[in-house]
Amino acid sequence: MGEREHLCIELLRARKFDQLDQILQSAQQNFEKGALSETHLTKLFGSFCSVDESLHSLVDEYLATFPNSYASHLALSIYYVE
Repeated sequence: MGEREHLCIELLRARKFDQLDQILQSAQQNFEKGALSETHLTKLFGSFCSVDESLHSLVDEYLATFPNSYASHLALSIYYVE
């Protein structure tokens, strides 16, 4: 896991959902503009691929805090897939 992926989990654990959402939304926008590769975007959102059950309630809380965020829904979906 790279530095940005670790940062996402650290922000999630610290309940800094505003910063987390900003990073994820920015990455998605950069991908859509062609400024970020699919590989980098996948790695970033892949940080939510975890069997760590302590993250479950935090990802749920992130979604509850940002219910209209594409990134929060995608993070939860990725968490559930793994």
